[in-house]
Amino acid sequence: MYKRISIFLTICLFFIQASYLLYAGQPLYQENQQMEVIVNKHNAKLMLKPSADSLVLMNLPLGATFEVIEALGEWVKVNLLPDKDGIIVSGYINISYLEIRGSRSTPIKSAIQQPVVQPIESKETPEKEWPLGIGIGLSGGYANPSNQLYSGGIAFGIIFSIDIMKYLAIEISGQYFGPNVESSEEGLSKGLLSIIPIQLSLQGRYPLSEGQIIPYLELGGGYYLNNFTINSNLTGGWEQIGFALEEKVESAFGFHFGAGLDYYVMQNLSLGLGFKYCLTKMKGSWSLTDNLSSIAVSGELADLELNPVIIGLRIKYLFK
Repeated sequence: MYKRISIFLTICLFFIQASYLLYAGQPLYQENQQMEVIVNKHNAKLMLKPSADSLVLMNLPLGATFEVIEALGEWVKVNLLPDKDGIIVSGYINISYLEIRGSRSTPIKSAIQQPVVQPIESKETPEKEWPLGIGIGLSGGYANPSNQLYSGGIAFGIIFSIDIMKYLAIEISGQYFGPNVESSEEGLSKGLLSIIPIQLSLQGRYPLSEGQIIPYLELGGGYYLNNFTINSNLTGGWEQIGFALEEKVESAFGFHFGAGLDYYVMQNLSLGLGFKYCLTKMKGSWSLTDNLSSIAVSGELADLELNPVIIGLRIKYLFK
């Protein structure tokens, strides 16, 4: 009798549990929970992440079917069939492009079709390659020494450049300018000063507009080849009374800094505008010789400041 009562109680407990589960909306056993979805609109895309701003992996053709892996709000994660190398591509599709073909209570065998892959062509304009290479060109402008005893004058020369990297270049330049000199007691007599600065510059370059416009800053040093010629009227006056007057200047080292801008009118041809401020001093000497007795007196000329400001235009051709 006790055995029958025990069986009766077990059956009652089973029905109570079953009634509770049915009321809660849960199945008595776990079914296959696969769902099949089909693309029912054009312009459907498989995204890398569940976001409209994510990278597009591929376009999906109308009618392509997939098996749902995971649902995340408005997005569904799906797997494509393995390719020939066994690689499975996963991605996300917005549910607005999908039609559900299955349910949790109706297990369906997956009929996944591999969609026709249509690569997305990038609409972005490829970045223009900024010109790198070796350049050679000409420069012309105006040089004005800071010493008021020296006049300004036209400066012209050649330039040679090597682009080390996108933002760094080396430039070698040689120019010539010849200021007139006014006579002074502690400096040179009246005459013509010839200056040829050979300069090495390190340039920091900052390409703009895909490399077409390149402003730059530069810093460097150089060697100034200097020569002085006394005014012929002055030397002729001394010769008339039997004396020879001579004045010399020495070459000197100097430093400079500046800025400029290059504009590439063509891929290999640029026009530019540059500014340099140079710091240099030169030494000199003078001598006065009696032509009859060959007796001479002489002296030193020290700290003859030049410090020219050079502003010029330049044209350069680039060899890649």
